[in-house]
Amino acid sequence: MTAKVGYLVPLVLSLAAGVAMAGKVQQQQKQQKQPVQGPVDIRSDELLVLQQQSKAVFSGNVCVEQGALKITCRKLEVFYTGGGSRRDDTDVDRMVFSGKVLIELDKRRGHCEQAVYQRRAGRIVCTGQPWVEEERSRIRGEVIEYLLKSKEVKVTRPRAVIHLPEEKQPRGSAADEKR
Repeated sequence: MTAKVGYLVPLVLSLAAGVAMAGKVQQQQKQQKQPVQGPVDIRSDELLVLQQQSKAVFSGNVCVEQGALKITCRKLEVFYTGGGSRRDDTDVDRMVFSGKVLIELDKRRGHCEQAVYQRRAGRIVCTGQPWVEEERSRIRGEVIEYLLKSKEVKVTRPRAVIHLPEEKQPRGSAADEKR
């Protein structure tokens, strides 16, 4: 099942930035254009629309793609602000990704058991053994929270393994003399 959803752009952009380590994200955003553009494609085995509850549930092999961003999970619940009786009363309130959530963008990968995008609060909260890795560096914690407006990332009880690039030895250095 496929659905085109235009209002996922803020979520997708924030997930992409939120799962990256703060310093590298800022540096890369300056160097390149946003790779997350265009229509959002949602595929799943099933879709259940519950109009009375203002909710849509995508389940089974859920895959959300937009540009270079890919999010997979077992279930995606989309909650709307109203009953859908009026056209402007169906804005997304929150989205809940659950079950082995995997987020991939370029060289970055993030994983958690649940990611909740709260649109009005402008934040994404990842729980259930969340971690993020880029190249060989990885950070994990109890909760990873991304605040969209301030572009801050908060990690509760962080544990990080960061691999810094090796400095090149100038010619004629002690390292060359040992050869």
